[in-house]
Amino acid sequence: MTTLAAFNTAFNVMLGTGPILVPPVFQQPGLILAFGFVVIITCLSFICAEFVIETMSLLTAIRARKEAVRVIEEESSSITDPNGK
Repeated sequence: MTTLAAFNTAFNVMLGTGPILVPPVFQQPGLILAFGFVVIITCLSFICAEFVIETMSLLTAIRARKEAVRVIEEESSSITDPNGK
């Protein structure tokens, strides 16, 4: 196996078939149509990423609120019953 063949095989294994198939995919339907699909997929990816970030921030806020309620309940219980009874 030549060095170039080994490089191509390793490249294909690491990245999949995407980088090797991209030029024919752009050439067959035409540059404008392929570019349009890339723009659409980019927009969809951005929207999905925004949903994931929003979900993560909401989960963090919910956890912080639960922790704050727990701390307040512990403090109020220690204030009302200083002996722990």
